[in-house]
Amino acid sequence: MVSHLISHPQTPCHWVDRLDCDVIWKTSDSLQLCYQLVGALDQLIIPPVTTPSTLQDNLWQRTCFEVFIMLDGESAYTEFNISPSGEWAVYYFSDYRKRTSKKISQAPEIKRMSSSDSIEMTVLLSPLHLPYNPNKKTVRLGLSTVIETQDHQHAYWALNHPCEQADFHHIESFSLPLTPST
Repeated sequence: MVSHLISHPQTPCHWVDRLDCDVIWKTSDSLQLCYQLVGALDQLIIPPVTTPSTLQDNLWQRTCFEVFIMLDGESAYTEFNISPSGEWAVYYFSDYRKRTSKKISQAPEIKRMSSSDSIEMTVLLSPLHLPYNPNKKTVRLGLSTVIETQDHQHAYWALNHPCEQADFHHIESFSLPLTPST
């Protein structure tokens, strides 16, 4: 299922032609996300690849792809940040912006492909990364991206923008419902 992300009206970025994310439930209960950013990449700050991919905080302060995951009817959620560098971060919340101390150290599988005008980031989240869901509740995703331009401006892209200011944590941002594979 391909979803198109849109820029927040207060943070347009004319250097981006298209930003999509293809979401696929795998039969192993893994979730695959494939972000594709097309545009004038030379006008954006795209971090270079680091090897191996490492856990890194504050990725949202520069160009990074994000997914927020919540089970339908619950207030707890998980936030993943994936940098084009291969660095990643995960945060767990018990409710709106109430971060918990839960930690995970296993990296998601991250692959990057790029050309002069596009970058594609594929992220595979294993069941370990996803909320425990024995009853196969609907999963609600918030897909988003932070883009930093060469002049150090930030543009905020998401499936929708329910607030006057960009807020990927807002419950209405979790607007993509998915039914887990059975």
